[in-house]
Amino acid sequence: MTEAKQDGLEARFRDDPENHRYVVEIGDEVVGHAVYHVRRDRYLFVHTEVDPELSGRGLGKGLVRFALDDMASRQELVVPICPLFVSFIASNPQYRDIVDWSMTERITGST
Repeated sequence: MTEAKQDGLEARFRDDPENHRYVVEIGDEVVGHAVYHVRRDRYLFVHTEVDPELSGRGLGKGLVRFALDDMASRQELVVPICPLFVSFIASNPQYRDIVDWSMTERITGST
């Protein structure tokens, strides 16, 4: 779990493995999540969502960064299917080493 200020908000990021998602919380409320599925020891990130009222405040990108940092620290490989994960990794090449590019290409048809 990590706490961070995102655009003036006290946000807490954590993995919620029982529900196969990473979440961002403000106070006791989950205000965003990034859903993943585990296949063949790979984490497939398929959907990210933040409450519309908080859109544009950096919570989605903060959530993606937290999830990828956690994957890197655990030496796990990811398959970015969610467009937010795809664009974030494209803009932050330090995460390219934890992507399983062959599986990504098989699933999405692109790298």
